[in-house]
Amino acid sequence: MLALASCTKEEIRPRDYPVVMTREVTNVSGAGASFKAEITYSSSAITDYGFIYTIIGFPTLTNTNATKQSFGVKAGVGPFDYSVGKLQVGKTYAMCAYAVTSKNIVYGRTIEFIAK
Repeated sequence: MLALASCTKEEIRPRDYPVVMTREVTNVSGAGASFKAEITYSSSAITDYGFIYTIIGFPTLTNTNATKQSFGVKAGVGPFDYSVGKLQVGKTYAMCAYAVTSKNIVYGRTIEFIAK
């Protein structure tokens, strides 16, 4: 059997939205937790960024049950973190990082954790 394949050059287009990486949740207890994330790429001005966490539903900016920790405008890329206090022991939380531009809202992956 003979198989032939051809390659075409893939056109790489610049993204017009940031790339947000939710990194990790550490030091989880009833007293709080530590969140880490990073904006690894952005070709547009970031008008708001931060973390969203909730025990009800998904962590989005439109979830009225979610808590938002905003850091405001961000120039460039880089890591950021936040220490949240007082969590409900035994509850499962969902958390993600986010970034907002004039055209897009971008979320990092959602991480679930249980306050112990």
